[in-house]
Formats: sequence, C-alpha cells, structure tokens
Amino acid sequence: MRKILVATHSYFAEGIRGALNFILGDKANLDIMNAYITQDFDIEAKVNQILEDLSEDDELIVLVDLLGGSVSNTFSNKIYDRRLHVISGVNFPMLLEIVLSQSEDIEEVIKSGIESGKNGIVYVNEVVNKTMNDIEEGL
Repeated sequence: MRKILVATHSYFAEGIRGALNFILGDKANLDIMNAYITQDFDIEAKVNQILEDLSEDDELIVLVDLLGGSVSNTFSNKIYDRRLHVISGVNFPMLLEIVLSQSEDIEEVIKSGIESGKNGIVYVNEVVNKTMNDIEEGL
C-alpha cells in the first residue's frame, strides 16, 4: 500500500494537510508529523517507529519542508530502506499531485509531483504584467 507522510518543522505539516482536506475532503492515506512542537520530541525515535509500522509491501513517500534540515536529514539517513522515498521542498501543488496520482509507478508519481511543485512557483506580478502588456499591444 502506498502511504504519504508530510513531515515538517513545527505545524507546517498540519497546515498543509488542513488545506488539502479543505479542497479534497479527508484523505485517509495522508499522515503528518509536526516535528519539535514539544520539548521532548525525539525525531530519531519517531522516524524509526514510522518505518517499523510499515508492512513489507508498503511504499512511503515522505514530503519534508527543507533539504538539509533535521527532518530531511533524519529520513534521508534511512533511505537504504527500499520502501522509503523522500522529497524535500513540499508545497501544495506537489502534495496535491502526489495525493491524486493513480499511477502504479512510484517514481512516476514522485517526478510528476516534483514537476507540479516547480510549476506552482510563479512570480505572479510578472505574469500579470506580461499579460497586460500583451493585451495593450493587441497580441
């Protein structure tokens, strides 16, 4: 079974899941990990527990907030586990694409999610100004 986990510092994971649930309704295959919201948070123990809870046939896509951050690094240290796939730089278009994907090929799902994430990063002022200029020039 394919599982999706958003793991971030503080409450970012909870917030992005809330936005996803607002758009799509509750998604049963999406879990979150809000790291470091308590003083006694042990990321190593939490990540180990997440991996122990997977069945042999599970695939886990973990979307983290920051490449090189402690959340990313802790999961990255476990990628010898063939069930684990870590993507950094989670954003809403990326998450939406991955959650909605029906593809059987996990690498295809991940590449499509990353592409959607990249395409969702746009300097809107530039797009609007170009459109307005094109309209004024009659294009």
